[in-house]
Amino acid sequence: MTPQTGKPERKNRKSERSLAALRDALLKLLKHRTFDDLTVRDIVCEAGIGQATFYRHYATKASLLDAVAENEINALVNLALAMLDGGPGKRGSHVLIDYVDNHRTLWSALLGGGAAAIMRQGFMDRLSREFEDDTSGGAGWLPADLGIVFSVTATIEIIAWWLRQPETVPLAKVAEYLDRLAIAPTAPRNTDLGPGRFNIEIDGTIRIVPRD
Repeated sequence: MTPQTGKPERKNRKSERSLAALRDALLKLLKHRTFDDLTVRDIVCEAGIGQATFYRHYATKASLLDAVAENEINALVNLALAMLDGGPGKRGSHVLIDYVDNHRTLWSALLGGGAAAIMRQGFMDRLSREFEDDTSGGAGWLPADLGIVFSVTATIEIIAWWLRQPETVPLAKVAEYLDRLAIAPTAPRNTDLGPGRFNIEIDGTIRIVPRD
């Protein structure tokens, strides 16, 4: 007898559509309302699916937000990796800002709709895991965990500020703010961090590499 594979495939496609609809609905609602004001009912009504479907995938609305934020954090790191692997690339701050600019609607919804704390914690957790066994040094005067907290918080706040501006801020200028405010203060003291004098390489960690 020929195995029946049609039903599982259709079920998986339906599940994927439901997940996409829920995430799209959350982001759409976050453009106009804060996360705390939203209910699961609001989200499923916007998505056009039932509450039972929601709870098959997520325990709470916070679980849905966690999933959206985690995907975006991973996408940011992976995209930066791919771009830098292509050869001599842009400085990491420019890569980051270019990515956010190309996904401005999504990031505006996340950071403007109450997800800034989750995004910040996600970045800190990711970097903390990467640096857990790192004994290579860095800014020796600064505890590694404090450096991560400072840099990540500064990065999220700079991006959130930029996205709130009514007038366009040049991308190069925003990248410079990241370099000087989020990266330079926690860099090794013997690193020359003048404009255009260093690269930020993102390869699962963030490393400061002086230009030749």
